[in-house]
Amino acid sequence: MSESTSRDVRAKVVRRILVSTVGVEAALVGGAGIVAAVDALRRGVSTAGAGVALAGFAVVIAVGLVLVARATLRARRGARAPIIVWQILQAAAAKVALDGGSVPGVVIGCVLLLLAVVGMVGALWPGVLDD
Repeated sequence: MSESTSRDVRAKVVRRILVSTVGVEAALVGGAGIVAAVDALRRGVSTAGAGVALAGFAVVIAVGLVLVARATLRARRGARAPIIVWQILQAAAAKVALDGGSVPGVVIGCVLLLLAVVGMVGALWPGVLDD
């Protein structure tokens, strides 16, 4: 196998890992939005509007991530910037969760940070997002 062929194979494997990572992130954001909406509706009328707005925002972000994952699967270079921005935001959210000190917060923070690092490396890997 020539070096260029093995490089192409590695890029395809990394691309699939990146698509999976962004897909998991989309599912997590969408799930968090649904949980926020249900929680707000349970608490009563005073917080229902904010909760529904938060849920709507999370669903929009999740749909955006699904579209980015689709573009990544097709190796579109335009997917790189949204992925990088999202990974930076996710790493910041992971830091906040890690600083909380609670065991669930640390676990959530570690998962978010791991996904952010994998996403960032995948987005910057040579040959993964080339038209």
